[in-house]
Amino acid sequence: MLKQAPLKWNKAINAHLHKSNFTPTKSDLCIYLHHSHHLAIMALYTNDCIIIAHQSKLKDFKQMASQSRTSAKLGCTSICSIKIQ
Repeated sequence: MLKQAPLKWNKAINAHLHKSNFTPTKSDLCIYLHHSHHLAIMALYTNDCIIIAHQSKLKDFKQMASQSRTSAKLGCTSICSIKIQ
């Protein structure tokens, strides 16, 4: 049963991301893209998550992630704001 836990977690987070209009890339199924006015990229690995998005969208994505019971296990605790010129 413990060996199946990662698969169940992956199926749950994948379903939640699809509902939020994220689509996995063809080259790496752990990287999701969200196309709207600004592109957002989410990378998942084990229990880590990196979101790269326009500053105006970061709060929206953090709120979206907090709505899922599965994403609470990701431990999204901080948002880094990096300005690139």
